[in-house]
Amino acid sequence: MFHTRDEAAGILRVHVRTVDRLIADGLLKASKGPGKNGAVRIADEALADYVERSTLVPTESEAAAS
Repeated sequence: MFHTRDEAAGILRVHVRTVDRLIADGLLKASKGPGKNGAVRIADEALADYVERSTLVPTESEAAAS
């Protein structure tokens, strides 16, 4: 399934501008439709990959402090 920028922002709980920055920085894969004004679409897999890479994992010292 593919999502619009707005839908992706809602899923990631960020602003649409953040989605645009993530795409521009190459951190979130997206496809553009045909034509000059083609709509940007983000696949479920791209969202899952981004979330997996961006999930913070505590260091051993942080885990021990908890």
